[in-house]
Amino acid sequence: MKKNILWLLFILLPLFLGGCNNDEEIVFDHERPQFELREGQILLEVIMPQSTAADDEIFISGDFNGGDSLAMLNSKWQLIKAENSDIKWAIYINPSDLNGYNLADGYHFVSKAEGTERTVFNEEAIHTENPGINARVNVWVNRWASYFEVDEEPEEPVHDGYAVYVEDNTGWDVTTIYVWGDAEIFGGWPGAQPTGTQLINGITYKYYDFGEANTGKSANLIFNNNGGGNQFDGVQGFIVNRDLYLRITSSGYEEIVVEPEITHDGYAIFIEDNTGW
Repeated sequence: MKKNILWLLFILLPLFLGGCNNDEEIVFDHERPQFELREGQILLEVIMPQSTAADDEIFISGDFNGGDSLAMLNSKWQLIKAENSDIKWAIYINPSDLNGYNLADGYHFVSKAEGTERTVFNEEAIHTENPGINARVNVWVNRWASYFEVDEEPEEPVHDGYAVYVEDNTGWDVTTIYVWGDAEIFGGWPGAQPTGTQLINGITYKYYDFGEANTGKSANLIFNNNGGGNQFDGVQGFIVNRDLYLRITSSGYEEIVVEPEITHDGYAIFIEDNTGW
C-alpha cells in the first residue's frame, strides 16, 4: 500500500510543478487597464489612495502647466475616474500641450478635497513615468496631504469669572439655572441657559459663567427645565470663589471633583503641601 502511494506522488509531482511558473507576474485588479488608448496621446492610469472620494476633483501638476494653482483652473489637466474601479483614475495628455517639457521632467497630482500628493514619509512626491505616445503606464499616489494633518485642539473658552460646570443627565431639552442670594446672578426666573459647552477629560460639560462682578457673592442654585414645571434645589450657600462641578439628573445633583488636565514633561513629583509657607 505504501509503495502505491509513493508511486502516485511521483506521478503527480510533475503536474504540481508544471502549474507553478515563477516567471508569471501576478497582476492585481486595480493594476489592470481601465481605459482605452487614444491615438497620438499619452495615457496615465493613476491608482489613488483608498480615502479618495468618487466625486473629488484631481489634477496633474508640473512645470509644463504652471503648477497646482494654474492646473486646477484648467479642466484639460483634470483626471477622470474609471467606471469599474473606485481607485483607478486617468488622464490623456497631448504631447503638444506640454510646452516643450515632457513627463520625465517631473509631475505630481493634487486633490481639490485632500490637498497635494505626498509620499508615505510626508515628503514632496515627484513622478517621472513617461510611457510615450500611444502607450499607458500605471502611476501610484500613496498619500494626500490631508492624511498627515493633525486635528487642532478646540480652543479653550475664556470665562467671565468662575463658572458652574454641569454634566447634564436630566434629559431635558433645555436646562437653566436660577440663582438667588446676594443677587439674582443669572437674572429672573427661570434663570440662564448654558453659556457654552466644554470638553474636559473626555466629558462634555455645559457651563454657566457667574461673571467676574459676582465673585465673592453667596449663591443658592435652582435647576429647572426652562420654566417648564420641573425643578430641584442645587448647591445652597455657595460662595463664588471657585469653579463648581456638578453631575445632575432630573431630580438631584452631586458635586464632583475634576482633576485638571496637565501635560507633564516626563515624570513629576506630586506634593501635598501642608507647610503653611
